Amino acid sequence: MPPHPLLLIFVHGLFGWGEDRDRARYPKDYWYGIRRFVDTECRSRPAYALKIVMPSLACVESIEVRGAALQRAIDGALVDCPPGTRAHLIAHSRGGLDARWVITQPGMADKIASLTTIGTAHRGTSFMTLAYRVLPFYYLIGKVLQKLETLRRHTVGASDGFYGQFLQWDDCSLMQLREALYPLTLSGAAEFNRRLNERECTIRSRSQLQVHYFAYGGAVDRPETSFLQLPDALTRWFGTRAERDSRNDGACSVWSAHYPWDDKGRDYVTTIPFDHYEQVNWQPSLHADSDSLPPHLQSLYRDIVQHILRLEPSTFGDQPAPSRAAPILPLQ
Repeated sequence: MPPHPLLLIFVHGLFGWGEDRDRARYPKDYWYGIRRFVDTECRSRPAYALKIVMPSLACVESIEVRGAALQRAIDGALVDCPPGTRAHLIAHSRGGLDARWVITQPGMADKIASLTTIGTAHRGTSFMTLAYRVLPFYYLIGKVLQKLETLRRHTVGASDGFYGQFLQWDDCSLMQLREALYPLTLSGAAEFNRRLNERECTIRSRSQLQVHYFAYGGAVDRPETSFLQLPDALTRWFGTRAERDSRNDGACSVWSAHYPWDDKGRDYVTTIPFDHYEQVNWQPSLHADSDSLPPHLQSLYRDIVQHILRLEPSTFGDQPAPSRAAPILPLQ
């Protein structure tokens, strides 16, 4: 019996990049070391023929623009797969909203078997609501830092450090930044969820070609990534009660990491003890040259792979749908 095709598509967040980016500018992957780990995990299961795609979406753009690029990437990846293959999307941060939008587009739910989001602010954040109100100031600061990083690269050489990577985002207008960040505000997320509500309800309730949803949130005592410490502090002091009670990963609260329909946590897998960028194996203080995943992060991605494989038929017949682990932190 030939191996069963398994298509995994990784969706990066804002300011991120995919595998087809210029390696002179982006020598390290956004999903740092995760591709190699997942590939190793799946190769131990010869019943599956694994294909991994990590497309590049616009660094800063609206959900519709990034979502359209993701939709093209999914369709392109399926061309080389046997008929009937359905993709599994694994999305980090804002990439989870782009992925949800794609699933609701005509015909796309038939092509997608599951969506796993990691640190996605499905319900928005108080910090982004505040940042959006003073966006011109943050836009100016970002441009200044970007120019300084460009100058440093030209004088010192290509950067492979954490901040250097994330400051190499393409030029964008203030309007593009507004459209990119608005869905992450509390009101923008509520508006986005209302727009998708009817179509998502229909997709989740159908009996055939189901799309399975999984979500992970993060919570830390103090973010490892220094520029996440300000939003972490502001969320702890000035966030909504739900945000404060559920804690956060420096960018997204556990409350917001739940799907908008998921107050009881049916589609929420568990809370992980990593800040927003540790979740994709970026640890600024370590500046690690090796892309090996630390053991605790290996457990996360092994868990994600296992949830996906339980949805796929194997040489031993269909397997049961995955069970949900209870969150390790109290939710309100």
